[in-house]
Amino acid sequence: MKRAIRKQLTAGFGMVLTVVVVNAVISYQNTLKVIENESWVAHTHQVLTELENTLSTLKDAETGQRGYVLTGDKHYLEPYFAALSQIHGNIKNIRQLTADNSSQQRRILFLERKVADKLNELQKTIALRQEKGIERAQQVVLSGRGKKLMDDIRRLITQMEKAEKELLQQRSEESKASFQKMTATFFLATFLNLTLLILLYYFISRNITQHQRAQEALQQSENHLRTIINAEPECVKLIEADGSILEINPAGLVMIEVESADSIIGKSIYSFMASKYIKAFQAFHESVCQGNKGTLEFEMIGCRGNHRWIETHSVPLRNQQDGKLLHLAIGRDITERKRAEKIQQKTQERLQILSQKLIEAQEAERRYIARELHDEIGQALTAVKINLQGVQHLSSKSEIALLLQDSTSIVEVALQQVRSLSLDLRPSLLDDLGLVAALRWYVDRQSQRGGIIGEFVASPLERKLLPNLETTCFRIVQEALTNVVRHAQAQRVTVELWQQEAQLHLVIYDDGIGFNVEAARERATHGGSLGLLGMEERALLVGGQFNIESVHQCGTKIHVCFPLQ
Repeated sequence: MKRAIRKQLTAGFGMVLTVVVVNAVISYQNTLKVIENESWVAHTHQVLTELENTLSTLKDAETGQRGYVLTGDKHYLEPYFAALSQIHGNIKNIRQLTADNSSQQRRILFLERKVADKLNELQKTIALRQEKGIERAQQVVLSGRGKKLMDDIRRLITQMEKAEKELLQQRSEESKASFQKMTATFFLATFLNLTLLILLYYFISRNITQHQRAQEALQQSENHLRTIINAEPECVKLIEADGSILEINPAGLVMIEVESADSIIGKSIYSFMASKYIKAFQAFHESVCQGNKGTLEFEMIGCRGNHRWIETHSVPLRNQQDGKLLHLAIGRDITERKRAEKIQQKTQERLQILSQKLIEAQEAERRYIARELHDEIGQALTAVKINLQGVQHLSSKSEIALLLQDSTSIVEVALQQVRSLSLDLRPSLLDDLGLVAALRWYVDRQSQRGGIIGEFVASPLERKLLPNLETTCFRIVQEALTNVVRHAQAQRVTVELWQQEAQLHLVIYDDGIGFNVEAARERATHGGSLGLLGMEERALLVGGQFNIESVHQCGTKIHVCFPLQ
């Protein structure tokens, strides 16, 4: 106990000393930062001063030049010559002071050029006054070029002063912030030191009674841990190096299908595994007992013969008695997940078959269109061509009229074939008048073609349907009626369409011979039929629910429900 208290005291004073040292380091760094920021503030003031001196010196030079031009007195040139000796030094100082500022360096280049132009203009004016008199010099002054140069110089200096003032404000704020940070750090460290000292005192006074409660807390903790393990919904078991079960929680008993732990403690874990996974689990178990952790999926068989898929996460656990490593395994029942994966795999296979069938159907449709165009339309156009060629060689109007009439009839038949082919591909009614009109037309058309009684019932729709939803409904009805005509041997077929709240319902039912739905689905899954699978996939793609019922000699009913967004 004394050793523990000594360690705790040492740790507490070490923390206090650490805070003091850290505070000293941070305060020193903050002080350096404050000094640096103040130096930058002074540096910015110096730049502003040099800019003002440059502008003032240039103004003095301009004033001296004007005085000399007006009076001819050379005493007025003294400010001019003084400016010549100072102006370049001022610009040089500014360039050195702003060497770390690229934007200011660019402005200095422009300023230097403008100052040089201004000094040349002043020198030219003075030379004209000396050589050709006041009138020629005044002409240069009145030309306004010198004023424009001076305005440009003022504008550049103003821009540079503005930039420096912004830097000055920023650096002043940074200096203020650094000072505040230094002050806050000092008070915070002082507060932490006092807090740590108070906590250390409290810790020492509490530590006297803490040791007595430690044993009770340890026992209570073990009880809590045992309760948690027993309440854990996943299987928790402890396995010895030889594979025998040492401990197991109630959830594990449920998975193994036994009533009490006494009946399986000491038994081999391998006796509850499917034979083809025993070797894999043996290798996994040896790896865990060598100090490795890992995950394994395997199939186990309960005492009642039920098969379960288990995903176990295992870690090594050292036995406090002999120091050997035990196998601590947490197993999760993933039977449902395995079933879902199997269903997903079947779904992917079905989608793959559907894609292949769709491609085949597309190619068949293309061959059909090509054959229709070649056999029907091509023959019609050939006949028209032959008639037109015959017209060129006829002189009798009656013969020409007969050929032209025959050609007109051929063209009308060809147009009818093109219209029929177009309607088979996609009826224009669907785009022009909407789903209800297109379905009514299609039901009537298929009824006439198939020789059955067709009925279409639709209630008014509250909203305009999305184009992809209209296309889906039409294609499902198209496929369903095609199947009725081909296979159902039905006398009557009915198509109903109505909207209920936020859902669109489509129902197709007939009085045909019916069929085995599950067998048809199985054939569709293996590529035997595209129609049923295609209708279902079309519905699923727009978020619909597809349901089909069929009774032998009692007909078939397809009910599709679509959400309306």
